[in-house]
This record gives sequence, C-alpha cells and structure tokens, in this order.
Amino acid sequence: ILSQDLDKGLRLLADIVINPDFPEDELTREKNLVLSQIKAQDDNVFKLAFKSLRQVLFKVHPYRFNVLGTEESVKRINRRDIVEFYKNFGLPNNMVLAVFGDIESEDTLKLIEKSFAKLNPAEISLNLPSESFSEKPAESIIQVPKQQAVIMLGFPGVKLTDAGRYPLEVLNSILTSAGGRLFQSIREELGQAYALGGGSVPGIEQGFYYIYVSTAPENLDEIKEIILQEIQNLKIDYVDEKELSAAKSYLIGIQKMGLQTNSALAFKSGLDELYGVGFDNYKLYQEKISGVTREDIMSSAAQYLDLNKMGVVTIAPQGN
Repeated sequence: ILSQDLDKGLRLLADIVINPDFPEDELTREKNLVLSQIKAQDDNVFKLAFKSLRQVLFKVHPYRFNVLGTEESVKRINRRDIVEFYKNFGLPNNMVLAVFGDIESEDTLKLIEKSFAKLNPAEISLNLPSESFSEKPAESIIQVPKQQAVIMLGFPGVKLTDAGRYPLEVLNSILTSAGGRLFQSIREELGQAYALGGGSVPGIEQGFYYIYVSTAPENLDEIKEIILQEIQNLKIDYVDEKELSAAKSYLIGIQKMGLQTNSALAFKSGLDELYGVGFDNYKLYQEKISGVTREDIMSSAAQYLDLNKMGVVTIAPQGN
C-alpha cells in the first residue's frame, strides 16, 4: 500500500485477522487448489524426491510430513477444523507484524496498537516429539513412468539458531553452486546432469541438508560415487582460499539481491522474529558468512555430512 494509506491498510488487515469468516465456498475452492498441487507435486521428479527424503530422514517429527498434506487429509478438512486451528494459533502472542517503507516508527506503532487492540493473547499448547536420527544409512527407490532420474542425498542439518548454519551454507555453495565442485565435475566435465543443486533447510528443531542431481538413469551410480568423493574431500583437505572467497561472495550477493524490496524485508524479518533469531538478523548475514574459515568448512563437513546418518532417495524410470 502507499504510505499515506497505512492507517486504512492496517485497519483492513486487523479486520481480517480479528474477524475471519472462512466461507464454505472459499474453503472448497482452496481445497481443490491444494489437491491439484499435490497431484502436480507427484508428477515432478524433484518435488517427489524432496518429499520422500523428508520421510527417509524423519520418522517421528512433523518435518516428515508434506506441507501440502495428502489427498486424504485435505479432503477430510472442514470449516470447523479451520476455525479451531485459527482459534488455537491465530493469537497475538504467536504473531509478528512487520512494516517496512516510508513510515514513522512511533506513529506506525500507535496505529498498530489502535487497530489490533481487540486481539487477546491465550496459552499455546504445542508438544512436538524429538527426532532421534538413525545411525545407519537409509535408502528409498521410487519408480515412476518418466525417462528422467533423480538422486537426492540428505543429512541431519542445523537449527535456525545454530552458529553452524553459516559454514553449512558456504559448504553448500562450494559444492553445488554454478561453478561449484559438483557442477564442474558432473555437469561441465561429464555432461551428465540436467540439473543439480543443494541446500540447507534449517528449522526451529534440527532440519536437514540435501544434494540432488537430475540425470539419465544409467548415470546414477557414477554420480552417487562422485558426490560421496567430494564430500570426503571436504573432510580431509582444506578448501582453497580463492574457492572459499568466491563461495562467500556468491551468497552475500544473492542475499542482497533477494532483499531489495520492502515486501522481501518484511517477510524475512517477520519470520526471523517469529522463529526466535531476531527481526534484524538479516543485517548480520554478511558478517557471519564473511567470517567462515577453511577450518569451519572442514568441521562442518565432518559434523553434518555424516554418511552413517545419510538418507538417499532415487527416482528412476519404471523397469530400471
């Protein structure tokens, strides 16, 4: 909204938050949309692998669930379920409101307090089981009516509050970014990857780290060995300073590009505050990434890329 319309915008938002309606026709429309997304997800080999990897790594924690749900669970949801969920979790003590733009902080705070005055806090009860990760590698092979194959390796990762999240991000950049080790060895030198990448998925509880390669099915075994060898290399040899510097510069540049709009800043700071790392945590990113050393990368590889706790998902054409 325009800054001069902030008062109207906040009052409209407050009305939505305080007096939600959840009409039946919109619920039906949204359920149909989610059901179509679930079907599309299973038709995409990468998304299917990503969903399956969660189930391989997590056995008791809700991180094992598909965020979209299942066809059966979505169909069971009714308006009463939605109302009850919102009653339990749509609370001011479980809520962050982030405002960025051409505003005066004190005036904006007064408008927020006025608009949301009718919200009442309540106790939140949410007991989640702790995950005990397996000490043995686990594997899942899924056959699909496709010609393309995907191999995805996953490992127990970091919490959002862990200092180790920054070395792990740099490690991932060294391995999987354009120009990274796996990109060079698998895609550039061998020409065997349609796509490859990886990422750290930190959570309020311990999340996970993954690497994937999309390829032809006959290349799966060789690609897996290359990935495992590059992981081993990071554990026994220090990365080159030039390689380390390039990886850090890439990450810092990506973050700057991603936070160029008010909406992106509000989204990032709001979630960071909600997750307990602080609304201004994004301001520390460049410092944290720049401070990662060669020793940190080696330690991160040893700590997080534990082959005994590895999960592997292979999506292969039927008959392979």
